[in-house]
Amino acid sequence: MVGQRDIIVQQEPPECSQDEHEWANQSVVGHGGGVIITETCHHCGTVRVTDTWHQDSQSGRVWPVDHVSYREADDDSLEWVEAAG
Repeated sequence: MVGQRDIIVQQEPPECSQDEHEWANQSVVGHGGGVIITETCHHCGTVRVTDTWHQDSQSGRVWPVDHVSYREADDDSLEWVEAAG
């Protein structure tokens, strides 16, 4: 559509229980032409997911920037934080 603009809004990270998040890599999985990187904060268990090949589910358009989202700490991420010490 002529005149239509796409705007990418990146989610801000939630506050950490410490001064700032300390991210540790949990996994890297191939995805399209990029990867999905899942990291967990050593302090609070918040999970950060970076998709380097983000694709809009409605239009199918692939974005030329990393898409970063956050998930609240859950039982699995808190268990990982405890085990990581």
